[in-house]
Parts: sequence; structure tokens; C-alpha cells
Amino acid sequence: RTCKRFQVKVHAFALIRSALSQPMCLIDRSMGEIACDVFRSKPIKLGRINNISMGGLVFRYIESRAQSNESSVLDILSADCGFYLGNVSFKAISDIELSEDAPIDSIKMKQLRVQFKKITPNQKIQLDNFIRNHGSEVQDAPFA
Repeated sequence: RTCKRFQVKVHAFALIRSALSQPMCLIDRSMGEIACDVFRSKPIKLGRINNISMGGLVFRYIESRAQSNESSVLDILSADCGFYLGNVSFKAISDIELSEDAPIDSIKMKQLRVQFKKITPNQKIQLDNFIRNHGSEVQDAPFA
């Protein structure tokens, strides 16, 4: 592994959406407005981040039927601290079902591990600041 993994100390979410949908804005927005923006983006996958590094992240989500043939991007957001990093290119490393987390048979929890691809210098700076300010190092975390 080339990047240290960090547990996120705030409520942070990963959102996979069509690259054609509008990016969000968190500046001077209420939690309700942010939630509406997330809904309007028609997310393909949305879930809370388990751990993150400069190279990728792991998040859990509820499986849905939403699929897209269009190219997709990853957004990282936390309304707790007003953080938004949008339009991150990524590659899915693994997408597994978590049977122990499913309280109802019809709901399937999954865990997606992604690797960041071609992130811009500005995105690297934002990600590094987020990890330094809101992350705590994880020992022996699974690779994302």
C-alpha cells in the first residue's frame, strides 16, 4: 500500500453520479438545501465513508437499481465541516455485499472500494487538507 488510511472523524459521504449532472455547492447552504442537491444529482451510489487516503476510499451504501451507461464521477462531501470535493475520476476496485449489515432481506448493504484516478493538483490539496483536519490514522485498514 502506498497511502496511509484514515478514519473520518466527521460525517462524510461519497456520492457517485453521472459526470453530466451538476456539481453541488455547499457554501452558505442549509442541510436541507444540500440534501436537495444530492437528490437532484440522481446518485448512482451514495454512502458514508469508512476510510480514506490520498489514493482512494471505502464506503458503504444501500444497493439500488440505479445504473448509468454514462461515465461517472465521485464526489466527497461533509455538511458537518462544509467540505465538498467534486468530479473526482475513480476506478472501482471491489464492490462486495455485506450480508451481516442487512436488517431486512430486501435491503442489501454493499461496500465499494475505489481508487482515485487523475486527480488535479487542486483536488489533491483539498483532499490532503480534509484528511489532515478530519482524519485519524487507521492501523491495518483494508486497501481501497
